[in-house]
Amino acid sequence: MNHQPSPTAPPAGLAAAAVALVSLTDMYAGLPTPYVAIHTFDGTSTVNFQLDTPHGFEQWRTALTVPAEAIDLKAYACDTWLAATAVFQGIEIKLAGYGIELAPELIAVAA
Repeated sequence: MNHQPSPTAPPAGLAAAAVALVSLTDMYAGLPTPYVAIHTFDGTSTVNFQLDTPHGFEQWRTALTVPAEAIDLKAYACDTWLAATAVFQGIEIKLAGYGIELAPELIAVAA
């Protein structure tokens, strides 16, 4: 099936997020490859980076100069992860780092 291109340009917020994403991948090509999603709501886009390990999360957090104090430990059901937010080229970048091993009693505290 052939896809016909849209006659209009993508929303400005989406285009800016795509440019920021390409810039990040060019600048930090040696960092772990995250799962990436771009979300757009009311014309504002956010780029989400999900990393499988805390180490990968830490590498991206350091590259984006997010202070260690800005890291949150999140918990939901049986899953825990690290979360932080940065701004790059005016676009919000949300980092999530999975692979956190916590004892069940600590998961309840983190939730």
